[in-house]
Amino acid sequence: MMTKTSETTPHYTGKREAIVDAAAIVFARYGFARTSMADLAQAVGMSRTALYPLFRNKSDVFDAVIRHAVAKTIAAIRQELDQHETLDAKLRFALVDWIVRGYEFVHAMPDARDLFDYSVPAVQEAYTAMEALLAEILAAHVDRPDVDVRLLARIMTATFRSLKEVAVDTADLRRMIDLEITVIVAALR
Repeated sequence: MMTKTSETTPHYTGKREAIVDAAAIVFARYGFARTSMADLAQAVGMSRTALYPLFRNKSDVFDAVIRHAVAKTIAAIRQELDQHETLDAKLRFALVDWIVRGYEFVHAMPDARDLFDYSVPAVQEAYTAMEALLAEILAAHVDRPDVDVRLLARIMTATFRSLKEVAVDTADLRRMIDLEITVIVAALR
């Protein structure tokens, strides 16, 4: 289980970090399919051949971008989580930050959708990391032997992932998140 920022944040130094940061912008703007290693090299100001010792291919860069963004997001959520006292408030904070931020990003930059494609293993890992965080939050507040907090966190993660697909707009997404959390917290009482 990931509990420390150092365990969840990929360590990139120098050129690798510059490549990941620049690649995030390129992938968000053009998507995975339309981005080439030449585009990534140009964005960071280096040659394609200079990229290959650091990343084997475009997929490796793409995975690094996703992992780095997820680690930063989870770390930011963890850092502010203690400012919220109740289970309800912690879940709302974590889930609104996680889900709404990604939803709004994709609506602002439609080609960024690739960064959230669940068929990509790094995206699946992102949801597993969020699931672990939700399980931690639940475990700290739910003292019921009949509730498997890991399973509940898994169900919540899957449910909230699908809400992004059916939401009409951000306000609608926020209403659905709010209702889902209200129902979950009420059921746990």
